[in-house]
Order: sequence, then structure tokens, then C-alpha cells
Amino acid sequence: INEPTAYNLEQKTPEKYFTHLRIDDELLKEVEASEGYSALSEQEKIDAKRHAVLKKYFEQAPIIHPFRKKFLGSIIAEVFKRFHITETSKMLDRMKDLGFKYSTKAGITVIVSVIVVLPEKKVDKVTVQFRRGLITEEERYDRVISSWSAAKDEIQSKLMDSLPNTNPIFMMSDSGARGNASNFTQLA
Repeated sequence: INEPTAYNLEQKTPEKYFTHLRIDDELLKEVEASEGYSALSEQEKIDAKRHAVLKKYFEQAPIIHPFRKKFLGSIIAEVFKRFHITETSKMLDRMKDLGFKYSTKAGITVIVSVIVVLPEKKVDKVTVQFRRGLITEEERYDRVISSWSAAKDEIQSKLMDSLPNTNPIFMMSDSGARGNASNFTQLA
């Protein structure tokens, strides 16, 4: 499995998850003519050619946006459909290892400063009314529960809309790595 290209994803072709590197003969000739190439072992020569091909590919490749929820699921389904259980299992192990590798490099953590607190909290208004003696404890309780139920979806939507794609809470929620957006609503 290679990285999906924007073209394949937009075209919805059967090969959308499977791209193939094109071998550029001119590029290989340049590598073979480079200084020090003749002194390399056979394996080093193969590695040098692979490196050159991959480097050129990634220089020209479009930027791939972060995977959304369910995207990996569709890749897994496609691999399972083509290669069945054994290969899918191997691919999932490699995918898991990649996830651990890059999530460790990304260093995604949650600290208080990344939590966005929305200014529109109706519960605060209810609490003020209760403290002033304008409503009873029972009314306060009912209004708090009612406000929470009504506002939960709105807060969730605003919270996720207000977070940049680089915010750790957004990344964990959007990737499905740690629950979903509703799990983070309580932080706001």
C-alpha cells in the first residue's frame, strides 16, 4: 500500500489506495553516473536508486491531508477485499506500528492551554440566578440538565470548528484515536 494520491482519491478508481511509483530511466542513469557510485556494493547501488526514485516522487507528490475518521477503515476494507485475512492482519500490524512511530514523533499531548473555553455558557447564568435567590435548587438543577442537553451538540460543533487542525484535541478526536468529539465537549 502506498500513500493515496489526490488524483486517485478524487477519481474514486478501484486503485485509489494503491499507487505505483514510476521508474524514470533518466533519473537512474544520473544516479549511476554520480560520483562514488561505482565504489558501492550491489545492495548499496540498489538502495541509492530506490532513494533517488523515492526522493523524486515525494518532491512531486501532492500534500496529503490528515486522514479523517473512517478513512483508514475504508483502506482496511479494500485490503481485506483484495488480500483476505492473512495479508490484512500483516498490514494492520504495520499500520499500528506506523501509528505509534509517528504519534510518538508528533508528541501529541493535552494541556490546559490547548483547551478552548467557549464564552457562551448558559449554566453560568443559571448559577447566578440561583445565587441571587431568583430560582430554587430544584429549578436550578432542572435548568442545568436542560441547558446541558440542549447545548451539548452546539458546544461540540463550536468547539471542533474553533480548533485548528494542529490542536492535539482536534487531532485525537478527528482521527478517532481517542474517542470522538463528544468526549472532548466536557472540557469546554
